[in-house]
Amino acid sequence: MINICSKKLLIHNEKSIGFEKIDHNGYMKRIIFNKTMSEFFNILVTISVLAVALVLILGLTNMLKRGSANRSQKLMRLRVIAQFIAIILIMVFFYFTY
Repeated sequence: MINICSKKLLIHNEKSIGFEKIDHNGYMKRIIFNKTMSEFFNILVTISVLAVALVLILGLTNMLKRGSANRSQKLMRLRVIAQFIAIILIMVFFYFTY
C-alpha cells in the first residue's frame, strides 16, 4: 500500500532542499526547492499578511469614523481578495517546504 502523503528528505545542504514525494498515482517525484526561493516566499507571505492587516485597519477606522459606507464596502472587498491571495501563498509555501 502506498501512502499518498509520503515524503522523504533527499537533499539538504546550504543551497537547496529536496524531497522525494509519492503522488496519487504511485509515481515518485523529486522536488528540489531552492533555499533562496524559500526565503522569497517567506518575505512574500509576510508582505501579503501585512497587507491584509493594513486593509482591515483602514476599513475599521473608516467604519468607526462613520465614513462613507461605499468606501468601507470597497475596503472589505479588497481585504477578502488580499486574504485569498495570502492563503494561496501560505499553502504554496508549506507545500514546497514541508
